[in-house]
Amino acid sequence: MPTILIVEDHEDTLEVMARIVASFSYRPLRAHTAEAAFAVLVTEKPNIIIVDGMMPGMNGAEFTRLCRADSATARIPIILHTAIIDPQFSRDAIEKGVNEVWHKGKLDIDEMRERLEHYLAASGEKNLD
Repeated sequence: MPTILIVEDHEDTLEVMARIVASFSYRPLRAHTAEAAFAVLVTEKPNIIIVDGMMPGMNGAEFTRLCRADSATARIPIILHTAIIDPQFSRDAIEKGVNEVWHKGKLDIDEMRERLEHYLAASGEKNLD
C-alpha cells in the first residue's frame, strides 16, 4: 500500500488531507512540524510527502531542501501544499527541490488523486485498491 507523509501544522487540515489520502487506499502518515516529519522519516519511507508551505519553525521549502540533501530522502516526490498564492514563493520552493506546488482550496480531489498516481506510477508503485 502506498504511503503518503502529510506535514501540516493545522490539525483540521491535516486530518482532512489524511482522510482524503486514506480514501484513495493509501496509508497516511502525519506530522505537525517539519521536525516531527524528520523523526517519522527515520523509521518510515513514504512514497510521497505533502508538506505545508508555512509552519512554525521550519517552512516547507526549507524542509524540502534538507530532504534533497539527504540520500535517504532525496528521491521522494515532495508536494508543497500552501495558502500562499505568490509566484515567487512557488519558484523558490521549486528551486529548493519541491516537485510541484498545490494551492490550498484550488485543487479538487480528483486532480489530487491524479497527481499522486502520477508520482506513484513514476516510481513503479501501484495502488492495489
